[in-house]
Amino acid sequence: MKRVPAFVTLCIITLVAAILLGLTNTVTEGPIAQAALVAANEARIAVMPDADGFDELPLADGSQVDNVYKATKGGQLVGYTSTVTTQGFGGPVEVTLGLDLTGKLTAISVGGTNFQETAGLGAQAKEPGFTDQFKGVALPAALGDN
Repeated sequence: MKRVPAFVTLCIITLVAAILLGLTNTVTEGPIAQAALVAANEARIAVMPDADGFDELPLADGSQVDNVYKATKGGQLVGYTSTVTTQGFGGPVEVTLGLDLTGKLTAISVGGTNFQETAGLGAQAKEPGFTDQFKGVALPAALGDN
């Protein structure tokens, strides 16, 4: 009986692993995207709780803002929400803010689906003790002035 060369065995194992990995990616891609959409909607609702609808607005090419949504209640404009992503120590950090029609922040939400900041320090940015200090701040705000 002939022996199969080791490289052929290795190629077969690699091919099977690649197929299984591709299949896993295909199966989980939809649920992961759905979870990200739910998290983004929850962040918008958290910063603009009075709104019952959100309509995405177009952004200029090259914008550093991830998205801007018009927040409405009963079809009437009540404010805007916007999300930006920046690089934190542990990975990407999404910051979503709500802005009322007078130009004041209604709230901010820090986190995102990939939030992995240092427990006890960076992760405190998600806590109300940090985020609540921005409620009612008028934009544009300069650091140290408010």
